[in-house]
Parts: sequence; C-alpha cells; structure tokens
Amino acid sequence: MRAWWLVAWWLVFGVSGVSAERLIVFVDSDGSVLQAAFADEQLPELRELAETMELELEVFDVAERGVVPEGVGITPLIAFQNWRGTSIYQGRYTTLDRVRNFVRTSRFVPQGDAAFVRENVPVWDRGAMAIAVPLKVTDWSGPGAVALGDEAGVTAAIASGMSQFNLTERVELGRSDRQWYADFHPYIDEAGTLFVNTELYSQFNCHVPVTSWLDDPVSGPANRWQAIFAAAAARTEVEIVRQLTESELGDGFDVVNEPSVVWAQAGLALPDKPEGANVDLADVELPGAWVVDADAQADFPAVQFTWPPPVDAYSGEAQAIGGTVQLGGDAENGWTFAGLSGSFKAEAKSVTMGEPDLDAYIHSGILEAGEHPEPVFTIERVDVESGFASQPVALGELVPVTLHGTFTMLGQSIPLTVPMSVEAFVGEDGRARLSLTGQWDLPLSAPWDIDGPPGPKEASSVMKFACRIVLEPAEP
Repeated sequence: MRAWWLVAWWLVFGVSGVSAERLIVFVDSDGSVLQAAFADEQLPELRELAETMELELEVFDVAERGVVPEGVGITPLIAFQNWRGTSIYQGRYTTLDRVRNFVRTSRFVPQGDAAFVRENVPVWDRGAMAIAVPLKVTDWSGPGAVALGDEAGVTAAIASGMSQFNLTERVELGRSDRQWYADFHPYIDEAGTLFVNTELYSQFNCHVPVTSWLDDPVSGPANRWQAIFAAAAARTEVEIVRQLTESELGDGFDVVNEPSVVWAQAGLALPDKPEGANVDLADVELPGAWVVDADAQADFPAVQFTWPPPVDAYSGEAQAIGGTVQLGGDAENGWTFAGLSGSFKAEAKSVTMGEPDLDAYIHSGILEAGEHPEPVFTIERVDVESGFASQPVALGELVPVTLHGTFTMLGQSIPLTVPMSVEAFVGEDGRARLSLTGQWDLPLSAPWDIDGPPGPKEASSVMKFACRIVLEPAEP
C-alpha cells in the first residue's frame, strides 16, 4: 500500500505552478522503510529551509509519477532549479548546512554535466545508478612485515571478496551515483600471522568512519593473504549493503526503477528568466588567496574540543580564529587544492569551556596566554584524494584532503596531520567561500605535560578537536 504521508506531501507541495526557484525532493512512496524516516524527520526540516530561503518546495514521488528525470537514480534525492539550470545535491540529506550552501551556490552557478571518473575500483552497477568503492591500502606493517602483494594484486584480492562488485578499469560517475571509501590496514606479527583491519567511510565524511573494525581484524597465515583480504572485503560489502537501508546519518537510499525522461517531460521544465535578472552573477570568481571570514565564524564556533569517553563531559571551543590559505596552481590554468599552503591561529584568550573561573585558569595557568597568545598550525604539505588531485577547484564539490604541518603551542612544536573536507560554495552575497571541516587528536602529555580532566590517563591525556572554518577571498 502506498504510504499516505508521501501522498499528502505531494498533494500539498507537488501540484503548484512553476516558481522562479524551487527545491525538488525526490521520494518513493513504494520504497523501503528509509522513506518513512526521511518523511518524518528530514522532509519537515527541508520545508522549513525552503521557506527561509524563499523557495518553492516540490516533493516528486516517483511511484506516483511513474517516471524520473534523467540523472535521478536514487531516492531520497534533492535538486535545486531556477532559470539558470538544474543542480543535484551530493551530500547527506541530514546535513542542512550543506544543503543551504548547495542552494546558494546553485542560485548563481548551476552544475556542469562532466562525469567524475574513477579508475581500477570495485563497482556495483545497479541499473539506474552505480556504487563505487575507492580503496586505500596502507603499507604492510608489523615486526614480520613484508610486502606480499603489490597494489594491483591487493586490489584484485579485495575485489574478489565482493560478490556484488566488479573490479572496473574506468567508471564515469554521475550526480546520483555514490561512493564508499574503504581502508585496509595489513599487519604481520612475529609469528607470520596477517591481520587486516578495515574502516568504511561515507563519501560525504572522510574523517569519521561509519564502521570500523580496527579492534576486530580478519586474520590468518600470511601466505594466505589473498583470502584474508577477500574476507575483509566481504565483511565491508555486507556493511555497505546494511548502510543503504539502515543509515541514520543520511547515506541510505533506494534505487529508482521508473523509466527516465527529460526534465521538462517530468513536469520540471526550467522556470522563466525573471525580469532584471543579472546574468553576470554567474561569474563567481575563485581566487587563489583566502582569509578567515570573521562574519561567518560569528555564527558558529570555528574550533571545538572535547576528551574521549569517559571524560567527554568536558568540552569547549576557541571563539577567535584567524588564518590565510593560498591555493596551488595559478589563475590561468586553474587553482587547485594540491599545493595548498597557509596557516591558522587561535587567540588563546578566546578558548572557553563555559565557566569563567575555569576559563581564567586555562588562559593563565595552562595556555599562558600572556606569553604565548596564539597557538598556530602551519600547513607544509597537502595530500588530495586521488580523484581530485589534478582538478581545478570547482564550486559545490566536496574534496577530501589531508593537511600535514606543524602545530606550535606554549613555544613548543609537534608535527600534526589533519584530515579535512574542503568545499567551495557561494555565500549570500554572491561571492565565493571555502569551507573546511576536519577532526583530529592532540596529545597533551608530550611535549607540553598538560594534565587533562580527572579520569583515566589514556583518555584525559588526549584532546579531540573538530573544526568548521569558512574562508573568503583575500583583498587584492
């Protein structure tokens, strides 16, 4: 039986006339239980967002319509449309901040139609869409470490363990295709036993795995390494399938079975160009030099910190962050994240845990803010996820990067590695912005000898950081 809740939504929001701008939400009332959870939780939030941004919200039920527009291979799926064009959102539908940035960007610059190319990856062809699994295999480690297989051999072994996926030499991925990042960590002990730890990451968050088996590796004699990698891959595949229907983070979906037609035939022709529309607004400049956007950072903390359980009740934030970033490449050939450099600094006196007496102690007794007013992270090298390494920066693309540099606090420095996601988007003023989100751990015992909150030493001696930093173009 078709779910009454989606029929009601379609009746309310799906039959109105063409507005100048609209947010289109594709759903399937004949789909899985995932659809009901989306309707109950995310759809009302998207409606509120549309009202706030003065958009029409159209709910397109593929089961009711019997067709889907070209390029729509899954539900739930979000698209934006105005007279400039149609753009399909790539991200978790639970992350409203990214949906908001997607709309702001698409208002000025609609998406291009270039496919994203992956090479030598397992691919699950599901008809209307495809799922690719980019693989990362770390170096063979451990006291008995020896490279038993090269990159091609390990990749083939992993692919052999995935029954739904085929190792594909080249695949072109569209906006409603999806990727899952799978990391494999081989370790050989003194006795010649191979342990393969694995982690699975969403395409839309390269910092926190959706599932980790670091404490539960697949193991066996090292001379059976192909079978061990295959077993680890099989377990990863089972988890991918589970996430598609059970994800609470916004990674799940149903594959559409309806035939595809052009957008106009689906009743989604582009709206007419409004009178007085400024075509030049589509020319959003992406410069090479960027600085922290102080106005944007006033809306949310740039850096937050806490401790691991069981002392995670202690947390705080740094409220004043500054910094500059210079992209690699050049204006003529395109700016790139490869070659990115720069630094970020925090005002020690802006660090707060919400208690004035505690903050005063932190500023003077721990951070010595008078003598060392600004902890600094200097970027020295950046690794860009392989699919984006040689591409110019483009609006609306979420790019995984890893920043390597030096963190200096209290006059002492340590090397620091920070995994991040970087995205260029358009702000409310029509100017470009860069959003950087990341998470990392910082040891307190060495070299600073700082005591954390009361609790087990293994937890209190490590601070966990998360950042969300917005940059704007630097003044010429």
